[in-house]
Amino acid sequence: MKKEMWFRFSMRRQSKKDNVPGERKNVQEDIENSTENKALDALWRRAVWYADGGRFDEAKPIFQQIQKDNKDPEIIGSCHLAMGQLEEKRRDFESAAQHYRDGLAMKPPDGHAAYFFNNNLGYSLNQLGKPKEAIPYLKRAKEVFPHLPNAYKNLALSYQALGDVKNAARLFIQATQVDASDSRSLYHLEELLSNNPGLSLETPDLEERLLKCRAAVEAARSGTQKETLH
Repeated sequence: MKKEMWFRFSMRRQSKKDNVPGERKNVQEDIENSTENKALDALWRRAVWYADGGRFDEAKPIFQQIQKDNKDPEIIGSCHLAMGQLEEKRRDFESAAQHYRDGLAMKPPDGHAAYFFNNNLGYSLNQLGKPKEAIPYLKRAKEVFPHLPNAYKNLALSYQALGDVKNAARLFIQATQVDASDSRSLYHLEELLSNNPGLSLETPDLEERLLKCRAAVEAARSGTQKETLH
C-alpha cells in the first residue's frame, strides 16, 4: 500500500456539454449543480486535509456525511475507499476490510475502483493473518490491472505466509517486472531467498532472474531504460 492518501475515484465533474447554454431552466440547473459540486469538493478537501494530518477522527465523520447526503454510487464508493484507507492508517484492518467489502458489494465495473477495492481488501486480510482468504481478491485485482505491481506483491505475501515459497518467489519477480521503480518486491524476494536457501537449488534459473530484477531496480533508480525481464 502506498503511504499517501490517494482517492482513486474521481469527483463528478461537469462536461463541456453541460456548459453549453440551453433553455432557462437548464441554466438554472447548471448553477445549482455547480454550487452543489463546489460544496462537495470543499467538504472532500477538508476531509483529505484532516486525514493527511493524521486527524482521522475528524476526517471520518465528514466522509460519512458525504455518503449520507449523496446518492451518486461513485461518491459513496469513494468514501468507502477513503475510510478504508483511514482505518489502515489506524491499523484497524477489520474496519478497513469491511469498508472494502462494502465497496465491492456495489459491484464496481472493472477499473481503478475494482482494482483497489480487491487489492486493499487482500492487503487488509493479509494483515489480519488471513492469507488464504486474501488470495481470491488479490488474484482478481491482478486480472483487472495486470500492469500494477501491488496485487502481485500482496499475493506473493499471501503465498509466503502459507508456506508456498515457490509461488511467492514467482510473484515477487513478476511484481518487479511490472514496475521496477517499486523495489519492495525485490526486498521481499531477497529476504525470502535468504530464509529459504534451498529454493535456488529447486529453481535453476532463480538466481539469474534475481540478478535481472536487481539490475532493473537499479536502472529504475538511476532513471535509465529498464531492461526487459522474462
